[in-house]
Amino acid sequence: MEPASAKLSTFWRGLSLAKKVAIGGLATSLPIVTLFVVIPRFGSGPPSPNVYPQGPQTIYWNGWAAPQGAPFSPTRQFNIESDYQITLDLSGIDYSRSSKSVSSVSSGAEFRRKLENLVRNSLNKVATLKILFLPDPIFFDQPKNGGIAEMNIDLKAVSSALFTQPSSDPLSMMRVQPRPDFLIGRATLTLHTRKHSGTTSVGISIWDGIRPIDGFAIPLCIGSVAQCHEKAANQMSLDGFDALRLAGERSTDRSTYPDGALHFIDLNIGTAIGVFHRKDWPVERFLSWRLRDSPETLKEWLRDKLVPSFNLCRTPEELTERGLDLFDRLFPDNEEGGEARAAFQRFFLDYQFSTHNGSPASLFVRMLPQATDPLPILPIGLMAVPTGEGPGFVGLQFRVESPLENQDYMAGHTCLSDWVMLIPPENSGLDDARARVASNIKHWQNTRVVFDDIKNFRIWARDNSEDSPATILATLSHHDRDRLYFRSSESIMSTGLHRRFASPSIAILDGCGTGNIGAIDIVRALNRNGVTAVIATSTEISPPLAADFLSTLDETLSSRESADMPLTLVMFTTLTRLQTKHRSKTDGPYGPFVLAYSLLGNGNLKLCRLKNKEN
Repeated sequence: MEPASAKLSTFWRGLSLAKKVAIGGLATSLPIVTLFVVIPRFGSGPPSPNVYPQGPQTIYWNGWAAPQGAPFSPTRQFNIESDYQITLDLSGIDYSRSSKSVSSVSSGAEFRRKLENLVRNSLNKVATLKILFLPDPIFFDQPKNGGIAEMNIDLKAVSSALFTQPSSDPLSMMRVQPRPDFLIGRATLTLHTRKHSGTTSVGISIWDGIRPIDGFAIPLCIGSVAQCHEKAANQMSLDGFDALRLAGERSTDRSTYPDGALHFIDLNIGTAIGVFHRKDWPVERFLSWRLRDSPETLKEWLRDKLVPSFNLCRTPEELTERGLDLFDRLFPDNEEGGEARAAFQRFFLDYQFSTHNGSPASLFVRMLPQATDPLPILPIGLMAVPTGEGPGFVGLQFRVESPLENQDYMAGHTCLSDWVMLIPPENSGLDDARARVASNIKHWQNTRVVFDDIKNFRIWARDNSEDSPATILATLSHHDRDRLYFRSSESIMSTGLHRRFASPSIAILDGCGTGNIGAIDIVRALNRNGVTAVIATSTEISPPLAADFLSTLDETLSSRESADMPLTLVMFTTLTRLQTKHRSKTDGPYGPFVLAYSLLGNGNLKLCRLKNKEN
C-alpha cells in the first residue's frame, strides 16, 4: 500500500486537468445566470497552520436549485412567481452521480492552484469568496443585494473533504448533517421566478480576484414540462451575444458569440471592474482591470459631465476629443489598465469595418451595476479609440449591442410590420422636422397608425384593455425629464405607458436624449410592457437629424437587401447612410454625430421590407 506521505506528495500534481461537466436531464445550450466568485489574495508571512491535501483527487463545484424550505431536494422544474434557493457547493465528491437534478463540474486547474495557495499561505482558518449571481431578467426578478453572496471556504477541511469516501447519496446525508466532511464551502441565494415560462439555466463563473477562471451551467425549466420544450437559447455569460449570428443559427456554441465583449461590473469592492474578451482568444482568456471610478462616480461622470460635454460639441473634432475622454476613462493608462487598453486598440484595428468586406464585426457591451437607480446608456458608439492611424469611433466600425433590463433574445416567427407612430403636427415648434419627412408622412398615414397629437396618443398608450400585437412604435418628438411632448402644455410620461405589446416589439424613441438618465424611465416602462428592442439617443440631437434618421431608416427598409436584415444590421446600415447626409446645403455631413443613436436589446428581430411609396 502506498504510504500516506507519498499520497500527500502527489496530490496537487495529480489533479486531473480535464474539466468534467455532469448535467442530467437537459441540454447545455441554454441561457444562463452567471455567478462571479472573487478569491481574495494573501500576502507572505508565517507558515499557515492549515494542511494542504495531496493525492490523485478532484475538487467539484456542485450546483442545484431547490424549493424554499427544502434546500437538499433539488429540482430542475420551477413554478412561475415562486421562490427558490440556488446552492453552490465546493466539495470533494460529485453530487450529480446520485441526482440528475444536480449539475457538477470538476474545478479547473487554475482554480485548484489558487486553492492550494490559500491553504498553503493563509494564516486564517477560513477564506471568504465573493459571488455575484446574474439572473436572466426575463425569468427572474433582480435578486437581493444585486445578487452578491459570500462563500466561506473552510481551509482546514480541504484535506479531509478530498479524502472522504464518496457517499452514495450526499443530498440525503445533508438533510440530516448539513455540513458533512466532504463539504469545503457553500454559497446560497434566493431567486424569485417571474411569469415567463420556458427553458433557462443558472450559469456559474468563478473569479480569481478580478479575473474569471472557471464556470459551468445549471439547466432549469420554469413552468410545465410542455412549456420547456427543447430549444436553443441565449447564454448569459461573459462571452456576450451577437444578434446577427443568433439570427442565422440558434445555438450557444462559439459561432454565435460576438467578436468582442466588454463588461463593466460592480462587485462592491469600491471600484468598477472592466472585463474584455475576444471571440478569437482561447475560451479561458479574459482581461480584467480596475477603473479609477467607483460605479457611482462613473455614473455621475457619465450623467453630469460626459453627456453634457457631448451636447456642446459642434464639430467632429470636438466630438472626437470627448470620445477619447470616454476611452481614457474606461481604459485607464496605468499598469493595470494598460494591457486591456492595448488589447482593445488591437481589436479595433483587427476588426474595423472600413478595412473589411462583408458584415461589420460585433461588440457586446454591458454595465452591471448593483444600485437600483437607472444608468444612462453607455455611449460606446461615441467612444473614440486612439490608434496609429488616428482616432476612430467604435459605432462607425462595429455593430454595438447592449441588453435591456428585461432581455429576451428569441427571434419572432415573422418580420414585424405593424407600425404605430407619433409625429409632430404643423405649427408645433418642430416644423423643420415635419417638413423633412413631409414626403414620408402621406405614405405613413396610408400604411401605419399615425398620431400627430399627444392627447390621442396618450389615450392609446394608457389603454391596457388588451395587448397590442407585435409592434414597431416610433416617436418623433421633444423629450425632457421623463416627458415626450411637442408643446410643453401637452406631454406623456413613462407612468402613462400602460399598453402591453406582444413580444417581440420594437420602440424607436427619436428625440433628444431618450436613453440617458431622465429618459431611461420611458425605456424601462416600454421594456416591462413587452418591448424587447429599443433605439434611443444618448445625447441631444437636432430636429433635422431626428427627422433624417426616420427617413433614412425608411430608405434602408425599402432596399431589396433589407428583407434578410436583422435589426442590428438595419441599424448599422442606417447610421452609415445617415452620416453622409447634410443638415443643409451650407452645413457639412452629420458624420459621427449620428452615433447619438444606440440600439438596446434584441438586434435579432426583423422588420418587414417596406413597399415603395408609389405602390
